[in-house]
Amino acid sequence: MSKDEALWVVIRAAGLVFLVLTVVSLTSLLSVGTYWLYLSDVGMVVDETSPVLSGKVMAEKTAKTLLSNRVGEFFLYGISAFYFMRKGNLVHRFVSK
Repeated sequence: MSKDEALWVVIRAAGLVFLVLTVVSLTSLLSVGTYWLYLSDVGMVVDETSPVLSGKVMAEKTAKTLLSNRVGEFFLYGISAFYFMRKGNLVHRFVSK
């Protein structure tokens, strides 16, 4: 196996790692989605005079932050996995020098 072929194997392996991270990120995104549904059910019980209204607001902000983080991770890992598995020419050129 030449140096060039070994580099391609390493690049494809990095793509495989990013693919696994994409799947893990997808499951995490689904769990945040179920948390969001649970939060909406809890929010229906809380009225405007309840002392837990500030806790509900904080939980909503936390859920929005979690959701945006997980969506960002999912797209970042997905794009990286696609690039390393399908193309990877730029990385190969950079590493082979």
